[in-house]
Amino acid sequence: MTYQEKETSVYDGSPVELYKFGVLNQEWYYTSGDEEVVYGGNTYQPSPISRTSPEQSREGGYTKLTLTVQRDHEIAQRYRVYVPLSAMTLTIFRYHRGDGETIAFWVGRIRAVTWEGDFAKIECEPISAQLSRDGLRYQFQTQCNHMLYGPGCGLSAVSYKVQGQVEAVDGNTVTASAFSSEADGYFKAGYLFRDLDYRMIVNHVGDTVTLLLPFESLSVGTLVDAYAGCDRSKATCRDKFDNVLNYGGFPFVPRKNPFNKGLT
Repeated sequence: MTYQEKETSVYDGSPVELYKFGVLNQEWYYTSGDEEVVYGGNTYQPSPISRTSPEQSREGGYTKLTLTVQRDHEIAQRYRVYVPLSAMTLTIFRYHRGDGETIAFWVGRIRAVTWEGDFAKIECEPISAQLSRDGLRYQFQTQCNHMLYGPGCGLSAVSYKVQGQVEAVDGNTVTASAFSSEADGYFKAGYLFRDLDYRMIVNHVGDTVTLLLPFESLSVGTLVDAYAGCDRSKATCRDKFDNVLNYGGFPFVPRKNPFNKGLT
């Protein structure tokens, strides 16, 4: 029998779902069944996961669903302290026992995680939800509109990278002697990478940088890459990066509003 025949059958259906979570270069595989399942070269481990039926959002245009797992589930724990900077994706595969056809039932990403007693609720939205959001637009502002090291900026991030070995970690502060090779503030508004995971740097003094959020786990001896930051001003673009020809702001915006006399 085909998947559709099993799915619509009154007695023959025996559904099993496979849950593939992914963020950056990491992936996790779980199944709602009571036995391991090998699919696509990956082994899905049994895990007590339940979900709601996909339902249309109040705004309309896309469907969302909520997973329920144990509060100490590995996926839920990644959201225990803070929301990861990189969105975690979710793909749900579905098949019926005794049938070789597997379909991609739902594709999206995690939106939020909440805790209720012994359980965690994982709210998910489909990939199509992103299409309903406004895209990035240039603003008529003095600050640069470009993303640092992005296409409009044109700078090569490798040219402004400093690699160092972590010597101390205290919450959201990280110390490495390599950071002192640049003047104070050089890495402020830049990024600290550990492999593909990263955090924004909000301050830099000597051999220590302060992160917007701490890494989930960062140990002494780990190699990290720090990238120079930019405050998006024309002066910094010119003096620090020598990139003023690609400056994406409007530094000569009139200070007085011609439509509101007396306002500046």
